[in-house]
Amino acid sequence: MKGDMSDTEIYIRLTCVAILGGFICYRYWRRERQALLREFSSQVPGHAMDVGPLKPAVAQARQLMADKPRVFNLKFHHQLLAWARLAIMRLNYFQGRS
Repeated sequence: MKGDMSDTEIYIRLTCVAILGGFICYRYWRRERQALLREFSSQVPGHAMDVGPLKPAVAQARQLMADKPRVFNLKFHHQLLAWARLAIMRLNYFQGRS
């Protein structure tokens, strides 16, 4: 008969229904869990760190850095600029322009 399904077709369809039902249950569970976590995280007060003991050390480090004169390695900067100039001059666009 035309409307009869074989046992294999029935098992395949039941398996598909079971997989889709499980997926829907999983999505629902995950959505509820995320909502609960969101609600819980909004109720928990933030925990601040006591920075009182760090203030003197930070102030001392700032003072030490402010007292030291800054030394720049000009030779390094000149070499870096020369390297960049050479790298740019090697580009095809600039080959005939030098």
